[in-house]
Amino acid sequence: MNALLTVVRHELRRLVRDRATPVLALLFAAICVYAAWNGQRWAGQRGEALRQIGIDLQESRDDSRARAAAAAAAQPGRTFSQGSVSASVWYQPTLPLRPLAPLAIGQADGYPFDVRFHPVSPRTLFAPREASLSNPAALAAGSFDLAFVIVYLLPVFLLALTYDLWIGERDRGTARLLLAQPVPPQVLFAGKAIALGGTVLLGLAALVGLALLTFGGAGGVSGPALAALGGTVLLYGAFWVAVALAVNVWVRHAAGAALACGAIWLGVTALLPALLTAAVDFTHPAPSSAAYSNRLREVELERQDVRRQQAPPARSTAEREDRNAALRRTLTQVAEDMAAYAPVRDAFRSREHARRNLAHDLRFASPATAVQDSLERLAGTDAARAVAFQEQAWDFAQGLRAHVEAHLTEAPPEDLPQLYAGVSVFRFTEPPATEVREALAANAAALLSFLIALGTVIGSGIQRTRLVDEDAP
Repeated sequence: MNALLTVVRHELRRLVRDRATPVLALLFAAICVYAAWNGQRWAGQRGEALRQIGIDLQESRDDSRARAAAAAAAQPGRTFSQGSVSASVWYQPTLPLRPLAPLAIGQADGYPFDVRFHPVSPRTLFAPREASLSNPAALAAGSFDLAFVIVYLLPVFLLALTYDLWIGERDRGTARLLLAQPVPPQVLFAGKAIALGGTVLLGLAALVGLALLTFGGAGGVSGPALAALGGTVLLYGAFWVAVALAVNVWVRHAAGAALACGAIWLGVTALLPALLTAAVDFTHPAPSSAAYSNRLREVELERQDVRRQQAPPARSTAEREDRNAALRRTLTQVAEDMAAYAPVRDAFRSREHARRNLAHDLRFASPATAVQDSLERLAGTDAARAVAFQEQAWDFAQGLRAHVEAHLTEAPPEDLPQLYAGVSVFRFTEPPATEVREALAANAAALLSFLIALGTVIGSGIQRTRLVDEDAP
């Protein structure tokens, strides 16, 4: 233990004296600040959009209430029902933001955060002209955020300061002198990794957290969420420190080490995720959103032809003025339309579900993909949460139709305010906390498995390094 502490103290003194360290730290801090600010700006824009949706909905419902009150005053004997009132307004379910939303915004714009529909309109949720929920797998190009900094840039700064962790001793001619000391080589390499890699990693992780809390506006974040974020960043950083150490025990020259570290970074962060995506595309091609929409339009046209052929006979004036009866007929048509759309929608959803499940399983093959998944789950911008919103919005629409149909019973006009107060409101239910914890634990286990594999590589290379350095002239 004393030998390890001696090595650590010595390496820390060298790290502090290195002129590149403060420059890289300031550069990384500036990048983190910009990424956190950009994430907070996006979250503010999304929050303002959600707030405006709420205002527009309230104004629309106030207008519907005023028109209904005017109709009741003009026709004193007119009656209303909870079903007819619920069918007189628009609904727009929205997906709320989580406190850590500024952390990972790159993929969020590819998923819908709202959908507008009317309970008895023939163009309802998932109908041909409502394309906002037709393809949840379509991803946006993404924005610069802290998740990008952690996944892509954190390894660059770590490797820049640790790529010559041991090779620098060779270049200075002190490697043989260090190996001649009565210190096991494992202790020597561990001390260097802890002092250089550990200190740099902790410093960079602290800069990420400070930028998020100060400039990302992540107020109200729970302690477990911050702990999970810190654990993810430290595990991912430890992976890259282990990569640098593995390169140092197998490569003899600084130029070769820099090239090897760069190649590994490129392979892990870019090429491997691209290969995994290509594998998903090859085995489960993404269903065409355009073909899906066109097929729905065909079904809609077929339904219009059927309704024209089955046009009911002329109704009396009393029947035409019976709003409840008209709503029942419309709901019957909507139910028939939804039944006709169902096979097309189910086939599309089945293909997307299979594709999403495969991509979910393959993320464990890439450290970068696993970390990105963890960050998105903590931020609440992951695919699972977006799909859960779509499913809940769909269930809400179906339940609302059933509610309207079941409450088409008359009520006196004086109950009109109470009827409007009873209009259903969509409330998003967050996925179970256990589901999120299990996903984070699985991603952490994947990172640990990569660390164990690298530990094996490092262990086998340390003895080789000692023999080569001791035999060097």
